[in-house]
Amino acid sequence: MRSVCLRACDVPDCPSQRLSVCLLVSIPLTAHKFTRIHSPYRRWDLDSPHDHTFNHLPGNYCRNPNGAEAPWCYTTDDSMRWEFCAIPTCPLRKYRFHVDQLRDPSSLQKLQVAEFMFYGADASVLRVSSIENPSGNSPDKQGVEMSVDGNVQTKWLDYNAQDVVFSFQQSQPPVASFAWVTANDFMERDPVAWTLQVQESAGDPWLTVHTFNGPVPASRYSTVGPFDLNVPPQPQADQEPSNPPDNAPFRLILEAGNAMLKDKNDHTLWETGTRSTMDVALKLKNDGNLVLNREDGAVLWQSYTSHFNWQAQETYTLPDCDKLSSGELLHELYK
Repeated sequence: MRSVCLRACDVPDCPSQRLSVCLLVSIPLTAHKFTRIHSPYRRWDLDSPHDHTFNHLPGNYCRNPNGAEAPWCYTTDDSMRWEFCAIPTCPLRKYRFHVDQLRDPSSLQKLQVAEFMFYGADASVLRVSSIENPSGNSPDKQGVEMSVDGNVQTKWLDYNAQDVVFSFQQSQPPVASFAWVTANDFMERDPVAWTLQVQESAGDPWLTVHTFNGPVPASRYSTVGPFDLNVPPQPQADQEPSNPPDNAPFRLILEAGNAMLKDKNDHTLWETGTRSTMDVALKLKNDGNLVLNREDGAVLWQSYTSHFNWQAQETYTLPDCDKLSSGELLHELYK
């Protein structure tokens, strides 16, 4: 097999400049191995200061010509022949396929699938970067990798019917739909109910994006799906509160650190910068709306926002003081 530069695609020759690349899986290297000490690495076509047999390789790119646990390079240091390269791990988006029920529950929990296919929102085929079946038990040549080899004539067989985890580089779009193909025999091993979950990044919670419990074709080599996924909502950045309508009778404005309640004629009725002349209270309602209430409960001003998610309504009464900056006002609201 010809040695190639480490990269995302199988290009046989190294480019003139080093590529910014990453590893698809986390390699358990010790700290000293994973730290790049020597720069630059020695060219592969040189025998000094260490003789070797990989002189046919151009450049001084990190490589793995001998099947080591990670890419490495020779050094220019007489006291250290070679070292592993500090290559970061690619950020991955993971999908977990969990079988809730097989066609025949008495089939000794044997699960089999010929092929999984994943598609983007534009129906483009998405490439699986890596695949895992952590608690599975598969015979030779029927491991979980056979379910994404692009060949429906092969299959994945798991005697334990355990979860399979598909990893995709985050540079690819999220999965919008997926399908799978029934294997060549034993239809009782087909899944008929399952759950698909996504983990956007390492450490994030698993979110359910698809569930199914229904009829599955009994014929062999049948495509099941595609099924559209419920894309989880993306976290939204905090937004500035919306301004009240132009015809609102009162406005709450901030000017030079002073919060002021003004009427439509621009008369100041209440402000934080001086002793208050009105008994008012700020309320954060459970729909996220910030409301300024008079003592009798009348609403003098509200933000009309809904980007917060409060579990219960809370009332905040401003202190009676001579001076209160905007920062102190926030402290009083959120302390």
